[in-house]
Amino acid sequence: KRPPLSWLPKGAKNALASYLATLFVKIAIQPFDTIKTVQQMDARAGSAHLSVLLTAASILKLRGVSGLWAGTWVSAFGAAPSVGVYFGLFSAIKARLAPLLPVSRRTVAVALAAAVGNSVAAVFRVPYEVFKQRLQTGAHRTFAETLRYTLVEEGVWALFGSGRLASQILRDVPYAVLTAVLYDILQRSLQQLRRRTPSTVATQGKGGNEWVDAASGAIAGGVSTLLTTPLDVVKTRLMASTHSEFASVGAAVAGIWRQEGVAGFFRGGASRLLHKVPGNALFFAAYELL
Repeated sequence: KRPPLSWLPKGAKNALASYLATLFVKIAIQPFDTIKTVQQMDARAGSAHLSVLLTAASILKLRGVSGLWAGTWVSAFGAAPSVGVYFGLFSAIKARLAPLLPVSRRTVAVALAAAVGNSVAAVFRVPYEVFKQRLQTGAHRTFAETLRYTLVEEGVWALFGSGRLASQILRDVPYAVLTAVLYDILQRSLQQLRRRTPSTVATQGKGGNEWVDAASGAIAGGVSTLLTTPLDVVKTRLMASTHSEFASVGAAVAGIWRQEGVAGFFRGGASRLLHKVPGNALFFAAYELL
């Protein structure tokens, strides 16, 4: 008997699995992403928004519980297609490149596939990031208001111009490459370790790899998140601002450095880790299962 959806190309199945996994994760842990966005947009020295708990309390006080989930549906249904595009391209490109390279160069195929796949996916990701982050900061109350302001007051090009598309690619590609390479290495290493453990020999072929996928995703996501937080801060400042504070990535970097110093590039780092570490664990476990 043929397995379900066996008629679908592998790339399409990867896209569908990542789409469904993203929907689940985005809805489950959106509050941490909202807290991170609010912290990164608040450039005041000594601000209460330097604390994860105080930022959460501030959002609850001003906007209620729903404020923590601001932009959830934009995030879920905007992110899911772009993640689907990324994983569909990633799996297809890796499948073509891997046989052309020696086994010792497997990570090269993974890195190249991640870089190309996320460069394309970033184009789909920019509009929803602009809408989502403006809702998260409270700049607009509804998606319709955000959409109207962006298109009427700024124009369609505002979604991609002023360094927004560039900052998305500069954040996404390093993050994707680091996550994909680390996940691939960790997953293979942990699976080999599991196979060598006597207690697991009797259960080989009966599943049980969920913890391997979750642990690999959590560690890979955590390291990648930590290393790319400065790029994420720059992206947030460009995306969420409803006025032309910065005209380009270079201007944003210079402005943050001048006004806040090194610490400004790591604003929201703790809340981003609280979002990305469990998010990657849940995503990769759900993705591999699906």
